[in-house]
Amino acid sequence: MRISSKQNSNNSFCGLIYILVTNRYKRVGDLAVKLGCYSGKVSNLLLIFDADCAFCQACVRWGNRHLSGFPKTQGFQNLDLSLGPVTAEQAQQSIWLVSTVDSNFVPLPANRAAAFILKQDTNPFWNALGLVVDLPGFRTLARKAYFVVARNRAKLPGATEACELPQKLQ
Repeated sequence: MRISSKQNSNNSFCGLIYILVTNRYKRVGDLAVKLGCYSGKVSNLLLIFDADCAFCQACVRWGNRHLSGFPKTQGFQNLDLSLGPVTAEQAQQSIWLVSTVDSNFVPLPANRAAAFILKQDTNPFWNALGLVVDLPGFRTLARKAYFVVARNRAKLPGATEACELPQKLQ
């Protein structure tokens, strides 16, 4: 069976899952939504993060070096978030993955954004890890772990005072 060209052909793991469950899903788009395998272009995605935080900057540098198709990044401090899909307060709390062109793409916060990025990777390990941490049971644990790290990022190696979350967000 051939995989539709509308599906992200770089995402071999999602393609394999598509073949295995093709009888349950009639449209590639439905499957992409179910699995989080984006059928659009990663180049149309923007990862919004705290550019003042050294830990956050290190995470973005790591992603750019190690993950294929890592999205464009921009510090929320450099964006006009008044037109939204993400507010400034939301951007202070966690990373957000948004589309720059697709209004149907639902913005993803925190662990959902990280899992989505991993699921787009061509490396089967990162791809599978993204799928696992986005499963309903693991998703809850991943969210808790994400926010434990976010609350304590100022205590991590290489962190600066700018990494401290505002008191009202902790």
